Amino acid sequence: MLKIFKKHKLAFTLIELLVVVVIIGIITTIAVTSLNTSRARTRDAKRVSDIKQIQTALELYYSDYEEYPTTLGDSISSGTKIYLASVPTAPTPVDGDCSDTNNSYTYEVQGSTNGSYSISFCLGSNVGEILAGVNFAIPGEITSPTFAWQNVGTAGFSTGMAFYYVSIVIYNDVPYITYMDYTESVFTVMIMKFNGTTWENVGTSGISNAYYPSLAVYNDDLYMVYADGNNSFKAVVMKFNGTSWDTVGSSGFSTGGAEGLSLTVYNGYPYVAYGDVDNSYKATVMKYNGSTWETVVVSENSIDNGYSIIVFDGTPYMLYKNPENFKITVTKYNGSTWETVGNSEFSIGQADHVSLVGYNEDLYVTYKDTSNSSKATVMKYDGSTWGAVGTAGFSDGQTEYPFLAIYNGIPYVSYLDVFNSSKATVKKFNGSVWETVGSSGFSAGETMFLYLAFSNGTPYVAYMDGGNSGKATVMKYDVE
Repeated sequence: MLKIFKKHKLAFTLIELLVVVVIIGIITTIAVTSLNTSRARTRDAKRVSDIKQIQTALELYYSDYEEYPTTLGDSISSGTKIYLASVPTAPTPVDGDCSDTNNSYTYEVQGSTNGSYSISFCLGSNVGEILAGVNFAIPGEITSPTFAWQNVGTAGFSTGMAFYYVSIVIYNDVPYITYMDYTESVFTVMIMKFNGTTWENVGTSGISNAYYPSLAVYNDDLYMVYADGNNSFKAVVMKFNGTSWDTVGSSGFSTGGAEGLSLTVYNGYPYVAYGDVDNSYKATVMKYNGSTWETVVVSENSIDNGYSIIVFDGTPYMLYKNPENFKITVTKYNGSTWETVGNSEFSIGQADHVSLVGYNEDLYVTYKDTSNSSKATVMKYDGSTWGAVGTAGFSDGQTEYPFLAIYNGIPYVSYLDVFNSSKATVKKFNGSVWETVGSSGFSAGETMFLYLAFSNGTPYVAYMDGGNSGKATVMKYDVE
């Protein structure tokens, strides 16, 4: 009798296929990360090799002429003698904390007889004993400069106390600061810039009876916002024309008094977010459309108990606290309603001094974390949930007024460091842990209302300086 056997075709189940896809994804991610790291190290190695090659050519030149060339062109040569046929340029893209500005080989001849030189260059990571960051090549060696926190101009340069809402921006590589100057019981909004030697007024000697100032930069334009105490504390936005300030749209455009103002310029259109005093302090966003100010959205949530509201890529986002357990939630306005971003009430416990920051496509939150001994915590939204950046409660001790800024994708936080006599401290996340930028507690005395900004990788901190009678001070972390 003929027996017929059925051949069964083996196949993957759906679950097995999904597992394979996930494994392939993980392997691909690891491979890409490893490849990117390897490429970055190769670029750094080339930078060091380039500099040493230039140094060798310069020494040969010096041996013949007992001086170094005044400038470096495409080659290092003199007459028919060629010491380096092609002067190399720094590889791209930039790596680590380097910027487009310092990712170049910048040559300077020194001395009245051209008897020395320096070449600055930047590494994304350590290469042997040469440290990451800006380095200098000089005759016979490569040195890593010493960085430290130092005053920008005179410490405590304001006339009176820099009371509340100290804000700093970098505009055309020049630091600008605004704050509420408190002198003889009068609040005056001051806008000042550092001219390279001293701090000077920008377009006005101050705006009397004004509150909650903030600055914003868009392309080549500088904007400011404040609440006008002479007009029922309504919002005013102004734009600097190079010599004076012009009002954007109507002065006092908000429906009622505006508290906790923040200013963003997106695609050339200024957005203002604030708590509407005349509407139960509800969070409100308005936009200047080119001719008038229009309301984008009014939230049902008030700014009581702490909030932060920003406009990120044209979309309003709001961070607020539950008034009962003080945990935080972030929502965004989708054009018709407010929707929760990720999980609601995502902080473990009570969050104080909260702030919300958008960078590229990412959202970050920083706050004083009472569930972690009132230390600083930063959280990031990964597209589905909120998770801690590094260790939650990463500061050495209790903090006040943590302020978050992102530079080249690297989070930095400045804060009042209770652990260090309430002086200023800045930390950055290096990809695995939070590390101190310079020394902890670097300010002269106690600080309040810290604000952090960057200029070509150099961090600037502005604050109310308790070591200088509560006046305004700006410091930067730079080469000594």
